[in-house]
Amino acid sequence: MSLFLLASTHARISEADAMGLDAIQTATATATEGESVAAGAAMERLLLTPAQRAALGVETAPLEAANAVPRPALPGRVSIPNARASVVASRVTGVVAGLEVATGETVRAGQPLARIESREFVRLQRALLEARAAFDLAERDATRERQLVEEGIIAGRRAVASEAHLSQARAVLAEHRAALGLLGLDARRIAALERSKSLQGTLEVFAPIAGTVLEQRAHVGEQLEAGGALYRLGELDDLQVEVHVPVGLAASLAPGDPVDVLGAASASGRILSVGREVHPLDQGVLVRVALDAGASGLRPGQFVQVEFARTPRDEPVFFVPDGGLVRVAGRAFLFREIEGGFEPVAVRVVGGSGRRVAVGGSLAEGEEVAVAGTAALKAYWLSEGGPR
Repeated sequence: MSLFLLASTHARISEADAMGLDAIQTATATATEGESVAAGAAMERLLLTPAQRAALGVETAPLEAANAVPRPALPGRVSIPNARASVVASRVTGVVAGLEVATGETVRAGQPLARIESREFVRLQRALLEARAAFDLAERDATRERQLVEEGIIAGRRAVASEAHLSQARAVLAEHRAALGLLGLDARRIAALERSKSLQGTLEVFAPIAGTVLEQRAHVGEQLEAGGALYRLGELDDLQVEVHVPVGLAASLAPGDPVDVLGAASASGRILSVGREVHPLDQGVLVRVALDAGASGLRPGQFVQVEFARTPRDEPVFFVPDGGLVRVAGRAFLFREIEGGFEPVAVRVVGGSGRRVAVGGSLAEGEEVAVAGTAALKAYWLSEGGPR
C-alpha cells in the first residue's frame, strides 16, 4: 500500500499534499539509504511538513511518567474493619421489653438501646446482695475477734480463721460484682444496688461504641437466650474493601501499594494485608484495602470495582493515550516526534486501564509522541517496509 494511495483517501488532503507525500517517500528512502538500523531502535524517519501533519490529523502529547501502573479492575466488597463494628447482644436470658433505636440511626457510646426483662438478672442481683451481707458479717466477726485477741481473751488462732473467712467472703463478693459488670452495670450502679438493696427486673442495654445502627436483629416481645443479638453497629468513617484476587496477581501485591476504587463513588486507599490462604471456591486470595479518601460515598456491603496499581521497579514507565499505541507483527510501537517528522519506537506494554496505557522503552518524560493520526503514520511506515 503506497502512502500516495493512503493520502488520496483522506478527505482533507489536497492533490498538492498528496504529491508532497509522494515526494516525502523518495526523500525518506534517500535519507535512510545506507544506514544501519538495529532491531528495537528507530526503524525509519517519517518526514512530514506541517501541512501534511494537519491533513493526516496527526496530534501529539508529552509522555507522562507513571509512578504506579494500573491493572485490570476486579470486583470487591465494602466492609467495616473488625475494630469499628460491634454486635450488641443480650447478656441474659429474657424478653425484649423495648427497643429504643432503629436501623439507620446514629448512636453515641453509652446510649440506651434496649430493655430486657429477665429473671436471670434478678437472680444475679440477689446473689450479689447475699454476697455483700456475708461479707459484712465476716468483716464484723474478724474485727471483733482481732479486738479479743488484743485483749488476750481468745487465742490468736481464732482470729486467723476469721481473717481467712473474711478473705473468702471478699472474693465471693468480687465475683458477683464482676458478673453484674459483664451485664453492662458500671461500678456506680452496682454500689447503688448494694446500698438500696432494691432488685430490678429490667436490664438496660447500652451502645458499646458510637456509630450507626446497621441492622436490627430482634423485636419487642421476643424471647432471647443469653448472647442473642439485638443490633449491629458500625463506625462508617473508617471503611475497607475486601477483594479476592488471582493467586498470580496476589504474589505481586504488598501492603502499602496504592489502590483506586472506580465508579461514581470513587475512592482511593492502600493495601492493608494480603492473605496467605486460597479460597476454595474461586481460588482467590483475600486482599484487604484500607480506604483513606472518598470513603464517605461508599456503604458497607456495596460492591465496587477495584484497580490495583503496580510501582515500576525495573525500568521507567510512561503513560500514553490508548490511541497513541500501534501494533505491528505482534509488537507495540509509538511514533516519537523528531525534527521534521516522526520515528517509530518499539515499546513494551506493562499495564494500563481505561484510556491510558503504561509502556516502557527507550523513552524520556516530556517527549512528544503521536496520539492521533497514528493509523496514517502506521500506513506510511509500512509502505516504507515497516520494522526491520
